[in-house]
Amino acid sequence: MRKLIALLVVFVLVFSCSFLLASACGNGEPVDINLEGTKEGDVVYCEGLAFEKVSDSCINSPITRTTSEGFSVSNFGGNTSMNKVLTLNSTYRYFRILVKNEGSGNIKVDIGGIYTTSIGPGSMYIYSTKAWSAKSYTVSFSCDSGMYGSASAMLCTTLAEAEP
Repeated sequence: MRKLIALLVVFVLVFSCSFLLASACGNGEPVDINLEGTKEGDVVYCEGLAFEKVSDSCINSPITRTTSEGFSVSNFGGNTSMNKVLTLNSTYRYFRILVKNEGSGNIKVDIGGIYTTSIGPGSMYIYSTKAWSAKSYTVSFSCDSGMYGSASAMLCTTLAEAEP
């Protein structure tokens, strides 16, 4: 009887956690991903994306032979908003975006109207953990107090290339 109760409790806990994770990341609705309190080395996963807080000394380039530049913003220059297009195709179905926030305000990042998050000061990788549909996605950056720093995206052919 004790084993049955313990098994039932484990089942309920596992099912509850799975349901909470699924409802927090998806269901076809736009998802707002909370990265507040993340520190260097932390990785947050949500559906087909990962968000990894990194130090500037840990920033690396993907394997260059099969990647392609998606977009580049060398300096936000105090702008309050900016849109870039990330075009995935049959070859490049993975991506990696690096956002370097050198200002004091949070930079809101919206990827294709599907995922939004706010990135505080420091550097953050956003990368796909699964192959995305071959189409164009608008990546929007905004901050009411003005954005300072840079952003860049690489298109990748494999998950290994997209991971930092």
